[in-house]
Amino acid sequence: MVWLSLVVLVSVEILLRVYYSTQIGSRVLLYGLPSYRNELGDRRAEQLIEVYDRETEDWNKDEQTLNTVYTHENEQGGYLKFFPNEKKFHKDVDTGEVFPVTINSHGFRGKEFSVKKYPGTIRVLALGASSTVGLWSRDHQTYPVQLENMLNERCGSDQNFEVINFAIPHAISDQILAMFIAEGLALDPDIVTFYEGRNDSFKIHPMEFRGGRSGEWEQEDKTGSLTYLKNSVINASLLARLVDEITTNSSRVSADRTLGVLDAVASRTSREFINDLERIRKIAESKGIMFIVISQQANSKSWYGLPREERLKLKGFTYQDEVDEIYSLINVGESISGYEFNFLVHDRLMKSQRKWAKENQLNYIDFIEILDQDRHQLVSWVHLSPQANTTLAKELADRIIETECQVSVVSGY
Repeated sequence: MVWLSLVVLVSVEILLRVYYSTQIGSRVLLYGLPSYRNELGDRRAEQLIEVYDRETEDWNKDEQTLNTVYTHENEQGGYLKFFPNEKKFHKDVDTGEVFPVTINSHGFRGKEFSVKKYPGTIRVLALGASSTVGLWSRDHQTYPVQLENMLNERCGSDQNFEVINFAIPHAISDQILAMFIAEGLALDPDIVTFYEGRNDSFKIHPMEFRGGRSGEWEQEDKTGSLTYLKNSVINASLLARLVDEITTNSSRVSADRTLGVLDAVASRTSREFINDLERIRKIAESKGIMFIVISQQANSKSWYGLPREERLKLKGFTYQDEVDEIYSLINVGESISGYEFNFLVHDRLMKSQRKWAKENQLNYIDFIEILDQDRHQLVSWVHLSPQANTTLAKELADRIIETECQVSVVSGY
């Protein structure tokens, strides 16, 4: 009888592991083993912090030897910029090769331009932050540079398109708005594009954690032998954990607490984000400027750059897949990192942006959808590879050419 009971318990344990592996990943098959705890259990936070600390140390070493494009300290009214003609550098994410970054006399990335627009020029301002500036990309690889080349090649010599990279790293929507009002309007743009959101969604430190049961267990009196035994069994057996969930509902409490904080933060952030976008829209409308809004592809990974093998794991793994995976972690009582929490805030921002753009019948490019099967082209948590920059430039060129190209379009793109 005892043996039969053991066989039944082991069988149920195996079935539970197989089932939950389809819900939150195959690593659940190893529940209770050190390799599992390193992924999801007590060791997960420690492992993420170890990686983050190592990446931060490497980044700081670069900052001490290179004046990288990531850093900017020219304070303006409500925003920061580069100093005029500042010498900047960056590194190739795969080879480590250092390359120069051109900063013009206006404190923006790119070639020189005049405030006064030349007659016959159609001027485009690309608003945004570091993914528009083009971190990890060389000067000719950024999407504003590629967009200008595409427009001029496809529309022939009768028109001249000028695309200004009007973006600064770290900028959030209210800083972009302030910079647009202070400096952008004086440039008399015909078209304004907006590509940002990940910075606005940055609400907690990447290594700040939300939710999780382990902290609750640590607060219990471990000197009591029954409490210690209970936690040991729950840590080793998925069946024991499920029984504990049914009787104590601790994972649901943890999930509800995390989701409550997320809802409050995301609602407030989305409201502020859309208010800033609405102000840009109204200014553009009052001045007859075409306004193109782009959803921003992103992930919940490192902002220090992703090795190629890590990037390849994202191929075919969509934005919504990653959102669902993080919610699955929350719902089974696991803690999530600041990277993951902020990514869920970004998801709310992008959904609010899409709804707002549709309500206002705006030119809207869903770049999340466009790049969704090729997210390995994100070289960090948000920055685009040269190939992804080309894809975005082409989408923008197609949209602009629909209304602004006055001659027969040259084929080839």
